Amino acid sequence: MKRIPAVWILVGTICIYARKYISGDSKQKFTERVKGDPYISPKKMTTGISSNTGRITEAARKIDPILSNQDRVKCELNVARSALGIHKSSDFLGEFQNILREHEGYIT
Repeated sequence: MKRIPAVWILVGTICIYARKYISGDSKQKFTERVKGDPYISPKKMTTGISSNTGRITEAARKIDPILSNQDRVKCELNVARSALGIHKSSDFLGEFQNILREHEGYIT
């Protein structure tokens, strides 16, 4: 399956090129932001609130105007997390199982 990076929209005789994905410096900046706060939700990323500290940070739309939409932010978060090898928060149970095995009888 091939991703189409943009769509041509015809308006009269003028063609508008509407991008659908971030690239270049914006993608790198977004990936760095995800690396710093890997479990941030799309809503918090869109509004610019850190999931670690709860403080106001740079909103995603400041990185790239395409990221004004929460669904677009969710898509790009998934792409960035998979590129960084970050698993979803459901992997927490797997880590918890490892702790239980290592420290048997400690947690009941």
